[in-house]
Amino acid sequence: LAIALPSMAEAEHGPKHDKNPLEHLLAKLELSQEQRQDVRQILRQNRADAELVAQDNKQARSDLMNLINTASWDEAAVETALLQDQQTKASRDLAKATTMQQIWLLLSDEQKTTFAQLPDNKPDGKRAKKEDKANLKDSAQGEERNRHEGEDPFQQLALTDEQNTAIKAIKQQAKTQHEENKERQMAYRQAEQVLIASATFNDSAYLALQAEYQDEHLQDALVMAKTRHDIWNVLSAEQQAKALEKMAKHKERS
Repeated sequence: LAIALPSMAEAEHGPKHDKNPLEHLLAKLELSQEQRQDVRQILRQNRADAELVAQDNKQARSDLMNLINTASWDEAAVETALLQDQQTKASRDLAKATTMQQIWLLLSDEQKTTFAQLPDNKPDGKRAKKEDKANLKDSAQGEERNRHEGEDPFQQLALTDEQNTAIKAIKQQAKTQHEENKERQMAYRQAEQVLIASATFNDSAYLALQAEYQDEHLQDALVMAKTRHDIWNVLSAEQQAKALEKMAKHKERS
């Protein structure tokens, strides 16, 4: 179950390389026509809710970036901004979890078993590799991977050897701090997946789970924010301007 549920979330949002991930999922599960219609209705509602949350989150994220991309580090202000961001994220995660639970409940026991046995959902298959990549996305190691994939806003800035060395040390420190909190974060994801598939799932239960692990989420977010801040201050003024331009273009594309 813990393996299968993340795939439901991926089907909801869709990997970039798959033009129609929902149809791909439905084909594997051989859903009835009624189930297909119900799934589509659930996803349509979720997308509408997600768009509203994204609008609420836009200004909060902008304020946070202004605190990160500055010469001085104000941890109290950053923590306040992160808490505000977490409140918005909690609403988004609740909506996604509710969607996943609604879809999961549409499946018969046989379909759930079939889904869990699909090759991409086995621990030693593609699913595990995708999960590893997702878990590293917001970590220092994930940033390094993104750099090689052309997603790092600090790429192509003609960094000097000294800058590269300094950035490498900053990322290594962040990785160490992330590893210290990794087990608790994994425990949260597992508890979330079990709750989504349980009969006791409701808004209060899910928000209570989030509150239980809020400190871990906040500490991880603080580490990432401080990492970005420290890297930002390794850059020259010209490099910072280029990085901002690159981030603005990336934002327009997405």
